[in-house]
Amino acid sequence: MRCLQTVRKLQGSGVGVFFTIDAGPQVKAICLPEHAHEVHAALAATEGVIDIMESGLGDAARLVEAS
Repeated sequence: MRCLQTVRKLQGSGVGVFFTIDAGPQVKAICLPEHAHEVHAALAATEGVIDIMESGLGDAARLVEAS
């Protein structure tokens, strides 16, 4: 919940970031590359955060032919 609150505070200050949660306790914060440092720093300073993993943008969508 603290991570969600951190993301909402960032949103309130104008940072383009949102979160998503899958079946586990991991929160994914999605942002543009120019906001990555600020989002990383804010989440790292959030109580209870153990680890932060960053990844870049993936390839563009493409049509895959069925075999």
